[in-house]
Amino acid sequence: MIGEMIRRFRKEKDLSQAELSEMVNIVQTHISRIERGLAMPSVELLIQLVQTLEIPSAELLGALGLSAETRLPPHGSGEIEKSLIQLLESMPDLNDEQRKRVQACLDDQMEIARLRRAVSGSGKSAE
Repeated sequence: MIGEMIRRFRKEKDLSQAELSEMVNIVQTHISRIERGLAMPSVELLIQLVQTLEIPSAELLGALGLSAETRLPPHGSGEIEKSLIQLLESMPDLNDEQRKRVQACLDDQMEIARLRRAVSGSGKSAE
């Protein structure tokens, strides 16, 4: 779980929630909610936390339920789309909180893609 990982690395650095929240410019209660699994950090916040706490990529991947050997199919192969469809088809297996987290993650990614398109001035993703 991401929250447990963040708590462990925060404590290893001997930081309080208040100190960490100040370092990443968010309120302490949000750190508390993340650590307790009541909230998920945005992609941007997760990156900040990983960098600030110097969390190794293998730890992050483990917290996300992935392994260092996990590889995404090449863009445009259609495999990513198939994987997403399979994931969405399994949504009924998730509880309400898990569905909200998946939705929030997808919303974040779509917003990032929209912003990249707006900044690049094109209709295609800037990746």
